[in-house]
Amino acid sequence: MDQKIAVFDSGVGGLAVLKQAKKALPHEDFLYFADNKNMPFGNKTANEICSLVCDGVDKILCTKPKAVVLACNTATSTCMDKLVERYPKTLFVGTLPVVDNVAKPCLVFVTKGTAESSFGVRVAKQKDVYLFELQKGAKMIEDCCTDNDFKQYLDDVLGGINLFAFKSMVLGCTHFIHKKHVFASFGLPVYDNAKKVADDLKKSLEQRGLAKKHGPKGSVTFALTDNSEVQFKKYIGFFNKL
Repeated sequence: MDQKIAVFDSGVGGLAVLKQAKKALPHEDFLYFADNKNMPFGNKTANEICSLVCDGVDKILCTKPKAVVLACNTATSTCMDKLVERYPKTLFVGTLPVVDNVAKPCLVFVTKGTAESSFGVRVAKQKDVYLFELQKGAKMIEDCCTDNDFKQYLDDVLGGINLFAFKSMVLGCTHFIHKKHVFASFGLPVYDNAKKVADDLKKSLEQRGLAKKHGPKGSVTFALTDNSEVQFKKYIGFFNKL
């Protein structure tokens, strides 16, 4: 049996990475694993995040995947080093905000967990890069908030910021990609990292001779820690809208 590529996130955010990964690797089979029972990760402590992520990866590794994609900026920025050390034989591909080639000054929207990680601290020190925490954003999107509700939330939290001082926005949480059009309504170019992660995954597999380049179209299997019928339908709905 061919090995699947596992895509891991706390919730629906990583579906954006999964969609791009399927485009880049159409013949691969994917397992989407969401720890939706414990989402959001972003408001938890670093120890709590790493404990949840390691537990999730332990479950994923039981399926013997050919690669594990951390489709979560919080999990990657907080736990990637620990995962690589703990599972040295596993191919991990992470998800982090991309700020190198965007117009600056840029505003990078992240979770509290990403902002407080060593990666977040390092990025925040870069010239003309400003990290901004959206502590309620991921949970609102997971709970299927409307565009109007999310726009009102952004209006409230950005009320004291002069957006004319910035030239671009970067979405540093994959959940936020589902509301990319709402961010774009503020009139600035908006960037996300889903395609880059998919490209990184494809390159890593090809370098190791693991990429499946021929055969039938690949499948997607969903595994949720809260695996109710309502949740499964919600995830399929989010995925199909991308």
